[in-house]
Amino acid sequence: MAFKGRVSIERASHPELISAKWGERILTGDRIATAESSVVSIYLKEASLGMSELTTVTISTDEVIRLDSGKIRYYLPQVLARGAHQIHTPNAVITLPDGEVEVEVKRRPDDSRAGVTTEICVTGGSAVVGPVGAGQRRGLGPDECVSVTGTDLGLAYAAPRP
Repeated sequence: MAFKGRVSIERASHPELISAKWGERILTGDRIATAESSVVSIYLKEASLGMSELTTVTISTDEVIRLDSGKIRYYLPQVLARGAHQIHTPNAVITLPDGEVEVEVKRRPDDSRAGVTTEICVTGGSAVVGPVGAGQRRGLGPDECVSVTGTDLGLAYAAPRP
């Protein structure tokens, strides 16, 4: 793990918040949180995970992470991928066979699932996106984005250019 700023870890085996140390090993079940003006890069077994400020992620398994809040960039190189990886948010599931995706969870003050919007942009490779518990799914290719608001899956659109 490499980071700038303040990063906290809550271990599944010891649910007490600790300050991360440079090079710290991340384990299955760990919950990682970044503070304001902080970023972190985590190298997982097959993928890399970049977290922006004010982001909280739980490493569920080697192939599944949960993004509770904030913004991440997840990269799964085709040469390392032994199977699809998933990113779960409070209202969406993103399946990534290989490639790179940016995912951001935005919450309204009511904090219910209906008040959550997840924005997904594929920057390379492909992904399949859908709301939690719903049968709707949408495939995305490079430079395509989609939003899931509550349980509503939006239409795909071209990724904004910097």
